[in-house]
Parts: sequence; C-alpha cells; structure tokens
Amino acid sequence: MAGLCPGNNIEHLHVTTKNRGHRRAQRANPDAVDLTMRGWSILNGGPGQDDVKRSVAVFEDALRLDPDNSQARVGLAQAFTLMHRNRWDPERDRILTRADEAVTRAIALSPNYAHAHYVKAEVLALSGRFDAALATYDRAIALDPNHAAAYVGNDSGISHLAAAVGTPSV
Repeated sequence: MAGLCPGNNIEHLHVTTKNRGHRRAQRANPDAVDLTMRGWSILNGGPGQDDVKRSVAVFEDALRLDPDNSQARVGLAQAFTLMHRNRWDPERDRILTRADEAVTRAIALSPNYAHAHYVKAEVLALSGRFDAALATYDRAIALDPNHAAAYVGNDSGISHLAAAVGTPSV
C-alpha cells in the first residue's frame, strides 16, 4: 500500500506491507511504486500465462526506475516461479535462477518482508532444496504469523514437491 506522509510531500513517500519492519527508503520513485502496484494487480488478477508474462514486464519497468524496490523484486520472482512451475518458458532453469536473484536481492533490501521469504522458500522448493525451503517458510511465518500461503508451503507443498521429484518428504 502506498501512502504520503503529512503534507502530501512526495519526498516522503513510503511503501509498506503488513509487516512493520518492511519499509522502503524515503524518496521512493512514485512512478516505480505505481508500476509495482500495477504489476501485483495483474499478477493477482488471474494466474494465466499472458497475465503472468505481462506482470513480468511491468515489474521490470518498475525496477528500471527503482532497482531497490523490494516489492517489485518479489513480484518479479513470484511471477517467475509461476512461469517455471507451469512450464511457460522453455528455459526453466534460467527463469528459476532469475527468480532466485530477484528474491535474494529483495531480502537483502528488506530482510523483514515476510512475503519475500515465502517466495524465496518457493524458489528453494522448486530447486529441490527442501530443508532450506522449510527453514525459509518458517522465517516467513515468524515474520508474519498470518501468512497463510507460508503455512501451506511449509506443510503440504513440500510433501507434494518432494514426491514429484522422487525425494522422501521431510
């Protein structure tokens, strides 16, 4: 959610999530914030291939304006995980690597952003690194005990992914 500080001075624009520890630096580029919100709207509007690929383009536009926009980086990573999982790109390994790079940078920028940890856990699980994924889901839950998707991933998601690749679940 975007909001202006008292006085509507654009210099004090902040982007926050439910996590109190996640705040973007002052002087966030308002056009990048707008593009990030549009990217999330497209991504959350429907999980179809065209929408996901369109969200990637919008998140990348936001990151060209503000490379330190952690919400855009997480959105980009989440879109890439959907592309990987649904086989919507012939270079699945490259897509997963790009997802990992985007979410790793987002966590470095905003270490208390629970959804970033959730997406990182998804990337780890898709990479077959189930123990690391479980620990990262736990981190997301510790940061936001109401992050329902992290609970799902932490429980049944890992078991299903492990079975799909022939690895005993943990």
